Amino acid sequence: MSQRAVKLSLIAAAYSAAELLAEPGIGPSRALEIETWLKEQGWTFRLSTSHAADLRTGQDETASE
Repeated sequence: MSQRAVKLSLIAAAYSAAELLAEPGIGPSRALEIETWLKEQGWTFRLSTSHAADLRTGQDETASE
């Protein structure tokens, strides 16, 4: 896999599905295309809607369990 694809996968996987849908120009069809592409790369969307900064500080409910 090219370095660019890896970087794009990391960026896309940092989103939850709800966060991706909130991005301008991203509708359900495009989100599904991105999800399918991620799965082909062995990645998925983040499950939590908490931001990565919350995970680092332990403020996410799933990170503190």
